[in-house]
This record gives sequence, structure tokens and C-alpha cells, in this order.
Amino acid sequence: MLELGSGYSHFINNVQAEYRIAIDSWPEFLDYLAPGIEGHVGDAREINSIKDRSVNFALASNLVEHLTQEAFGRLLDQLKHKLAPAGLLAHLQPNYRYEPI
Repeated sequence: MLELGSGYSHFINNVQAEYRIAIDSWPEFLDYLAPGIEGHVGDAREINSIKDRSVNFALASNLVEHLTQEAFGRLLDQLKHKLAPAGLLAHLQPNYRYEPI
């Protein structure tokens, strides 16, 4: 399990998986990780240290609005190498239809 842009780590702390990795650019996010989760402070687009074809599930929640289109494309290119053959990417974004103008 890989969470990109983990923030306060609400999701990854509550997922059961053999191996969990969280990445966020905010250094203090490490203080919110549950024991046993591997945390990396850095750019969520830089996932070269993760072994190829080793991620069964990746989550990017409310991350993409912080990236340029080019940066998002690079992230997707990297993820296709990191995801296992049947691996999944869940990409969640806010529903702006419900945001006040």
C-alpha cells in the first residue's frame, strides 16, 4: 500500500496491509504515522526508491490539484512501473460542484 500526499495519515493509519508506505512533503507528517508504516518526506512525484511492481494499491487523495499537468503525467508514468500487474490507483479529488463560489 502506498499513499501519496499522506498529510495527517488518516487513511494509511487505518488500512491493513503487509507493507505500507506514506509520502508527503510536510516533514511533520511523520509524527502522525502509526507504528510500522514507512514514511518518506519528499515530493510525492519522486517514487524512484520504491521497488518496481511492488505496490498493490496506491492512493492519491486531494493531491493532483497541487501539481501541474506535466508533473501529474510524470507521476502516472512512474506509478505504472511501481504498481503490481493487478495493482490499482485510487485518485480522489474534491467535487468542486459543491464548493461555494
